[in-house]
Amino acid sequence: MINLFFTKKCPKGRPPSPDGNDGAPVNRFGFGAGHGTIRVSLLLLLTFMSGFFSATDAKEFKKLRTQRLSPLSDTLLRESAREPGQKQLKAFNAFNLKNSKNKKWKIRFNSMTGYPESLTGDSTLKYKGTPEEIFFRFLDENAELTGVDKKGLRPSRKKSFLGVTHLNYQQHYKDLPVEFSYVRMHINGSGEISGYQAKHYPDIDLETNPGVNLSFAEAAVRADLGYFTLNSGELVVFPDPVSGKYYLAWKIKGRGGSGEKAGLWIYYVDASTGKILFNYDDLRYACVSPNNVTTGTVNGMVYDISPIPTGNSDIHPDQWLVKKKKPISDQYVWVGDYQNKDATDSNGEYCSNINGKVFTAIQGPYFSVSNFKAPSSYFTNGTPLWQSASTLVSSPNPYDNSREYVYNVNISNNWSGVGRAFAFAAPYFSTFRVGSMDNCGGTLDGDLLHIQDPAGNKLSSYVGNRTNFLGGYVTNPDYGILLKTDATGVYSGFTVNISSYMLMTAAPFSKNNATGSMLWSTHTYLTDGNGGEINSFYHLNKARNFFESMNIDPNSVTKPINVDKQVPVMAHVFGDVVVPDYCSDPNSLYNAFYDMENDMIMLGDGPMDAYSQYRDFGLDGTIVRHEYVHLAANRIYPIINFGEFGAISEAMADYFALASFWKDGLDINILGNFIGSGEGASRDISASVRIMPASWVGEVHDDSLILSPALYKLRKNPTYDLGTFTTGAFNGLHRADILAFAALFYFPDNFTNYLDAMIDACKQIENMYTGQCNTSLQGQIVSAFSAHGIVSSGYAAADIHEPNNGPEWATDLSNLDDVYAYIDYQGDEDYYSIPLGAGVAHFKLDLPASSMNFLYHAYSMFLFDQHRNYITEAVPTIYNTYTGYCPDAGECRTEASSVDLYYNVTSAGRYYLAVTAGPNVYYGNSPDYDASKTYKLTRVTDMKGSMSARLSLASFDADELSFEVKYPKFAYQTHPTSSSWSTDPWDQSEIKFEYARLLDHNMNPLYDTETNDSAGYMSFVSGSLAAATDHTGNPVITGKVKLKSGFSARYPGIGTVYLQVMGSNHMLNIVKPNNIFSLGVSNAVNLSADKNNFVTYNNIITSANARTIMKYEVKNAGNLSIKVYTSSGALVKTVFSGQVAAGKGSFDWDGTTDGGSKAASGIYFVKAGGPGLDKVDKVAIVR
Repeated sequence: MINLFFTKKCPKGRPPSPDGNDGAPVNRFGFGAGHGTIRVSLLLLLTFMSGFFSATDAKEFKKLRTQRLSPLSDTLLRESAREPGQKQLKAFNAFNLKNSKNKKWKIRFNSMTGYPESLTGDSTLKYKGTPEEIFFRFLDENAELTGVDKKGLRPSRKKSFLGVTHLNYQQHYKDLPVEFSYVRMHINGSGEISGYQAKHYPDIDLETNPGVNLSFAEAAVRADLGYFTLNSGELVVFPDPVSGKYYLAWKIKGRGGSGEKAGLWIYYVDASTGKILFNYDDLRYACVSPNNVTTGTVNGMVYDISPIPTGNSDIHPDQWLVKKKKPISDQYVWVGDYQNKDATDSNGEYCSNINGKVFTAIQGPYFSVSNFKAPSSYFTNGTPLWQSASTLVSSPNPYDNSREYVYNVNISNNWSGVGRAFAFAAPYFSTFRVGSMDNCGGTLDGDLLHIQDPAGNKLSSYVGNRTNFLGGYVTNPDYGILLKTDATGVYSGFTVNISSYMLMTAAPFSKNNATGSMLWSTHTYLTDGNGGEINSFYHLNKARNFFESMNIDPNSVTKPINVDKQVPVMAHVFGDVVVPDYCSDPNSLYNAFYDMENDMIMLGDGPMDAYSQYRDFGLDGTIVRHEYVHLAANRIYPIINFGEFGAISEAMADYFALASFWKDGLDINILGNFIGSGEGASRDISASVRIMPASWVGEVHDDSLILSPALYKLRKNPTYDLGTFTTGAFNGLHRADILAFAALFYFPDNFTNYLDAMIDACKQIENMYTGQCNTSLQGQIVSAFSAHGIVSSGYAAADIHEPNNGPEWATDLSNLDDVYAYIDYQGDEDYYSIPLGAGVAHFKLDLPASSMNFLYHAYSMFLFDQHRNYITEAVPTIYNTYTGYCPDAGECRTEASSVDLYYNVTSAGRYYLAVTAGPNVYYGNSPDYDASKTYKLTRVTDMKGSMSARLSLASFDADELSFEVKYPKFAYQTHPTSSSWSTDPWDQSEIKFEYARLLDHNMNPLYDTETNDSAGYMSFVSGSLAAATDHTGNPVITGKVKLKSGFSARYPGIGTVYLQVMGSNHMLNIVKPNNIFSLGVSNAVNLSADKNNFVTYNNIITSANARTIMKYEVKNAGNLSIKVYTSSGALVKTVFSGQVAAGKGSFDWDGTTDGGSKAASGIYFVKAGGPGLDKVDKVAIVR
């Protein structure tokens, strides 16, 4: 490398010093008072000259351009440097004295700005707060020293390693990024700053309207470079470190040049004149030693949004938008054989230290896209050899219900030692009959087959009835087939006689980088005909990257949700049952969906248009990203796709799908314009004026347009726009995006509590970062929601149980036998939380009369478990429509006056019962309601045994009870706006333990035993609360409670008790006060006794419902008999006869005989006999 030496004129009377400081002494601040010899690379000078390619041969040029200095270099010095001012020197001196451990700070000033670019050699005193708060507090305190305007900073990187958090922010000027700028700090766990670096330019003064457009700038690059393909172009501020000037510039990135000159070039073109300011080959950052042996790029021809993102969708394919060449990130590229792979970066580049040919399918760390209809696409720059191996695998015919069949397949090695390498394999199904799905996407039978890698990761999934097809690829000679069956319906299963597999021949471990770059297109390596495979892969990764930008917990280094799991995605899906008049094409699926249970995405080929072209869901990026949002939401909590809960799910999917495009600079407000029907029905979230409850129709997509426009207003409407955060962990991110995301961690299930969740999240952020989500911004949220009828107070409600339209606000049914309530308004749903023990559960719903004589409102019941899984339903026969579903408007009537729901509970725990208007043709809750007439809900079953408890320490009046109760654990990892849910044992939990209490033998609460009452007669054993797993793998809460002295005196008639555990959820006291509910009621527990005794209480029965309480106490176990006799000695009733343990217990006698008839008025004798017990007591009946 050649160096030129330019010597700055020395200060008068000072000869140049050999130390490079112009003879000037080094002062106490650690820098020279003057700057000496400046070494500037010849190549740097050549870079600023047009036509520099001719200056050297191609190979030498390639070598030099990976070593040259650039504006990215911290060591670049200008000939004319700006000296630091006296204010900076004075400020540094004060800083060094006041805010250091050892007063040994060293400073280096930026030669272009005169402000510090480095502070090292010491540590500050301790700061309190998050790293982001410390970052900005430091800048506030040292504004005169640093010259940094914090309002222009945007977060670009945050990393934590070995207890130190490293923060990096980029400067923006009038919302334009300032190239090569940064402000960095390094903060340890004690809140001490150990280093500061900055390239910040405080004196920028530029006009931001370009004089030449992007096309002109691109032409200038092409004229300079020759062959060039544009990847991206944006306006930036370019600080020229040589001249000290600032330019408004077009930053243009793309591939160009030929031969050794080929590279990934970044050009800066003056946006005023079109002159090239600077350029460099960015490939040097992608593949560095040792990972620069086998290299290449992956690109794909995809749609920015969709073929027809807006406007009239009924147009000929010739008028569709053209695809664009885009880098494909996060795709695996295997090198040499299946054991070596690398994932492409954001530029589509892969870099490997392995020498070999490459191969790839449309798979990556986050998504595995396969063609449902035909063999999936693949690429190799080697010589492929397809072979087949006999791998006979077949399922039982028929297979069983509710089973998981796992089959392991191994392909014998015939490639080692003969110059070949294994790439991937796929099963060939000669027969296949697993599950069933109609062409509208309706699941007729939920059985499913998955193809897995050896680690159990699902790569592709299949359902239906077909023969002779190749399954998805697995890059391993060992793979698995998982047949997962549900509880209903069985079929013949599958047969795999052979597996096809691909070998690499012709020197597979010898690279050929010249042919290692690829372009996925229908003209090259895509075999699906329209590019749906790569288009869906591209947009899925874009959607994931959007969520990753928000996936921040200010209170933890753990991300709130895990979006790193690989998910199978099936493109070109078709059903096996045609639906006449709706989904009639036998070779397509008129739908796209995310399957929550199986964690997979299916994208149908869509309807065929008038030009015989399938409107493939995989080609519409708005739909693809919409389905990904369903996946991301499921990483937080499970959705019930019904009513307002389902409408929230669809609104979130629409909003975040479109917001991900806005992040990429693509302004689109319409989802599904290309498809136009079904799941892809066009929805413009910017234009909807729907309000709640008047606009409710009972279809989740239509009803989502009540909520999604409110979110749009907060993001895009100038009246309501919340703007971006300007500090803290979310700095630079839009408030509407973060708050909409954070609200999901409250598990909202109706529009009102979604609003309440957003407001509470805003308040939590305001508590963390003052001024970032203040009351004014909270008012804007309320106003935007109010414009669509969504208000925090809910809607006019006639019953005392409202609001309870969703699981989070469910009414606790544990202490209510009968409930009288209303369906108060269109869309109203009443949810009840109820613990159920094993056995048959029974609920009865008495229906209110309709406006027609002898007909009733066809209200219905739906049962869900605590994980939100649908269990069963009870829907009366609909009277007033021929379809059997409720009408779109008006009353939905039935001839039945009541409806009963029965369910055989096999898994004890908490359940949700929903009472709603009857279902319409979309199987949503219809708009039927009556705010003047109640329904009556009767809980016929009891709750005993919905949790377990036992006497762990027997001691009279000091008994200790251990308990175990199930609780739901959801997929989220941390709560981004609340630290109260981020500590063990409540990570991932929907609920928290609140208190425990006892119930008597008749299930009546003993309120003086609530453990949250310090004056009560039972306390919680400190330190006993824990999260655990029971013998079936369910998460459980375990703990202990203990009676206090005086309990027996307070409750003398109590012997047998039940323990009830109460809990709360993420919406506790958010609008609905004290919404605490029962997590479970235990089996019966008999308390300890200190004597042998028998006593009757309430021993005069005077009314039909009166009962006498009988309490026994025995100090030893044995046989106990309690019988009722007449005064003449005739047996009336055997109350109990059997073995009992030592302790005390309680029974009731209701004044009936063994035959069930009422005993006559008179005096009766109750005889109790048992271990150490022989006693008679009297009971009177007065009819």
